[in-house]
Amino acid sequence: MRHLRVIYIKKTGSDNIYDLSGIRGTEADIRILLDAVLIPFAEEMELTIETEKSYKNKNLPNCKFDYRLRYKNDVVGLVEAKSRLYGNGLGPESVVQGILQLSALQAEVYGRRSKTLSSKQLSPLPFFNIISDGFQFIFMQLDHDELRFDHQPGRNVFGDDMSTLRLYIMDSREQIENILERLAKLMFQIIRSIDQTEEEEKEEVEEEEETEDEGMEVYETDEDGTIILD
Repeated sequence: MRHLRVIYIKKTGSDNIYDLSGIRGTEADIRILLDAVLIPFAEEMELTIETEKSYKNKNLPNCKFDYRLRYKNDVVGLVEAKSRLYGNGLGPESVVQGILQLSALQAEVYGRRSKTLSSKQLSPLPFFNIISDGFQFIFMQLDHDELRFDHQPGRNVFGDDMSTLRLYIMDSREQIENILERLAKLMFQIIRSIDQTEEEEKEEVEEEEETEDEGMEVYETDEDGTIILD
């Protein structure tokens, strides 16, 4: 039997939110927290959640995705759970891993869609990835060849103003709402893009079929189907 450990979290007195800053847990423990956020969200957005999916590509490192969010036939987003056994689970290597995962997802989806669509008909789709240790969240998005991160104002070590990577912290009801709103905004953008892309691809296929039909000669036939040549 698997040994189960208890995760202790402290309840704050102000807004009835649990303080997760001191949480310590394995990746499996963190997924319990992420499930509480992702499952209701996926049901509301009519998404399908896939877990523990792997992808291999000769040009990229092998990837194993903790969560994949699917809309219709396409996977549109990822969520990577990070352990908090030793404190902060989101280091620079987590960001690098997130970028590689987005590249792998783009290659996988493009490869699948290219089997049924020509290069002319293929339109780029946006994807997102969320890296989280159950307390902190990093949002990133890959739109065709453009990689985007959420930023916030900050300062460098010399005190100069600069833009820094934004960490969403789940430490209050307001922050939880901000995280869900950010996730919903990403999904609405992607869903709108997918629906628009599908419509454009459908129109291009119909135009190509019409062009092919225009180039075909039409012959008159008699009652038994024999072609009548002038």
